Amino acid sequence: ISRLKQMDDDLKKMLSAWFSSGILELRRITYEKTPAAIMEKIARKEIVHPVRSLAELKNRLGPSRRCFAFFHPSLPDEPLVFVHVALLPVVPESMNQIDELTSIGEQQTNSTQAINTAIFYSINNTKSGLSGVDLGNFLIKR
Repeated sequence: ISRLKQMDDDLKKMLSAWFSSGILELRRITYEKTPAAIMEKIARKEIVHPVRSLAELKNRLGPSRRCFAFFHPSLPDEPLVFVHVALLPVVPESMNQIDELTSIGEQQTNSTQAINTAIFYSINNTKSGLSGVDLGNFLIKR
């Protein structure tokens, strides 16, 4: 068993080096400019707050929200980890309030208010094989 543990530790070290934050490319995901195949992968891999429709995905990529993902140069069309961020004029009390404050209709109202809060409300690792590599932490810090 100790040999397997050693091999597991070695593999984690190698993957951490291959997928270090210095190598990864940070991209903003937008409804207008991101290829549909990448948006579909993000929608399918969203585990924290599942995407139920195309309209919901569009809202999550709207003006009051941000989505960022890390990509490896060898896998340019495969998001490795992604985070959803809501930009709000207040600290929300719930996910429902985030949805209400960032809905398409509310975005015009919010545009006149000062945005002073960024809420990281969902972060997802898309590759289970990289679960020992702290990609989410790298993404938030970047």
